[in-house]
Amino acid sequence: MTKNLSLILIALLCSLQTHSSAYRQFRRNISPDGKANILVCLPESGKATGRAVVICPGGGYEWLAMENEGTNWIPFFTERGIACMILTYRMPHGDLSIPVGDAGKAVSMVRDSAAVWGINPYDVGIMGSSAGGHLASTLATHAPLRSRPDFQILFYPVISMDADRTHAGSVTNFLGEKRHDRRYVEMYSNELQVRRNATPPALILLSTDDTLVPPVTNGVAYYSALRDAGIPAAMYAYAEGEHGFGSQTSFIYHEQLLQDIASWLDNLKTPRRDAVRVACIGTGITAGQGLDMSGTYGYTARLKRILGDGYNVRNFGAAGSTMLSEGDRAYINEPEWSEVMDFRPDIVVMELGTNDSKPANRGRIAALETDLRRMTASLKALDTKPEICLALPMKAWDNSEGISDSVITETIIPLMRRVAKKDGLRVTDLHSRQTAYAGRRNTPRQERRGGDGRHRCGRDKEDERGRKGTVSPTVRARLTGRGKTPALRKRLSGVAEEAFPACGRASLRLRKRLFRKPEKALWEVRKGSSASQESLYHKTITIIP
Repeated sequence: MTKNLSLILIALLCSLQTHSSAYRQFRRNISPDGKANILVCLPESGKATGRAVVICPGGGYEWLAMENEGTNWIPFFTERGIACMILTYRMPHGDLSIPVGDAGKAVSMVRDSAAVWGINPYDVGIMGSSAGGHLASTLATHAPLRSRPDFQILFYPVISMDADRTHAGSVTNFLGEKRHDRRYVEMYSNELQVRRNATPPALILLSTDDTLVPPVTNGVAYYSALRDAGIPAAMYAYAEGEHGFGSQTSFIYHEQLLQDIASWLDNLKTPRRDAVRVACIGTGITAGQGLDMSGTYGYTARLKRILGDGYNVRNFGAAGSTMLSEGDRAYINEPEWSEVMDFRPDIVVMELGTNDSKPANRGRIAALETDLRRMTASLKALDTKPEICLALPMKAWDNSEGISDSVITETIIPLMRRVAKKDGLRVTDLHSRQTAYAGRRNTPRQERRGGDGRHRCGRDKEDERGRKGTVSPTVRARLTGRGKTPALRKRLSGVAEEAFPACGRASLRLRKRLFRKPEKALWEVRKGSSASQESLYHKTITIIP
């Protein structure tokens, strides 16, 4: 009996030693008194992927569920080569800056220690449960670039600070007396604070029978706001589980939960730690304004996919912005400008100038060259000494905002070319490219119909049968203009392969419109359409080395 017991104890000890050797752990203080700290858990060097996640347990901003929503997750992440940091943050007691500051310092500490800990500074996420989910989403929506996470994982999160829509105890503990001030309620109701191209991708996990934190007015509302802003997001709503299932193996969907998290993380693309940083500065064209899921289909997102993980492409577009420092919405006064400087880019693409032609800004146009040179000088003063490319404004069609193409062509474009020549900047001529495509409207009707006069946009018998995802040689020849006039080939080459990857019924309506009125179809922002102005912009901007 004694011998058997000894063998059992030895086996147990060996298993514990094996488990403990799977990762290395130590603690680092966040606050001087050590009450705020992180438990750092680093995977074995052979397994390490460079990814890290800061974990914020919940507890209604009153206490911390350290095991179920914190330390129990260590094996899940470290076994997948992901470093994790369990955050012990201080309670607010009405001073919301305390937990928010602790979380921000934790993310910054991970990035600052990236080289020592073997972490990719561009792949640091945050995970939070319940009130910890509110803390995580607050950092995702409010934090400056330095301490903003690259992704977020939220379990049954508190999102709203409206006591009638959320967990009232979390509101009281987080806001204190400020809960009676509508400004603070709205400021920290994070479904209202999602920023296009700034808030990171999210995974939201909740149960539909949660009675403590209403899922519809919190997790679902946050998902909807992310979706509306074009930010990639996924949400899994499990049929039952109530509130606080966390890492509990008794949760009926526990295994499915682990698979869902692992799958989402596996498909989350991030740049390498040594990636070249590319900052895309611009107007709503860059921001993807009006484009459904701009974080997936906008020009910067497409550019990111083309360049691959060797480049860190960031979108700093601000709708309606101007080069003019005294313009109606000066870019240098937008938060995106300060974030560009914090980003320290190696390459900068500037798509500005369109809004400077508005009636409200034309009276200040004389200052445009000075303001543009001041912007580029500030960028060149960065320690990275970035290469700067000026993207000349696109052709402006009649619109309600009074943007004038004549002002763009006669004043703004010559001025930008002059600055580029003086300061040694690159130029991408979007205006000429757009005008060339728009010239398609002068092509004879016979050619617009695809050459035989019977089928629109190369629609043939294969298309009639609804074959999707393939392009027949006949259709491809018609789309690219092979066998047609040189003018037609010039107008169609390049756009066909990108705008028409498939020639099935699903794209028929778009193809009809494109070939009948190309000047409108190509340059209008169409939701989900690859033939948008963002598509062309993405195409021409790939000159970046």
